[in-house]
Amino acid sequence: MSSRLRLISSSRMRRTAASAPRSWGR
Repeated sequence: MSSRLRLISSSRMRRTAASAPRSWGR
């Protein structure tokens, strides 16, 4: 379960960063 949660979190973070990298202000 831990590996699955990590994968989902990583995928979500990557999608968000790629979806709106300017929103992060990086």
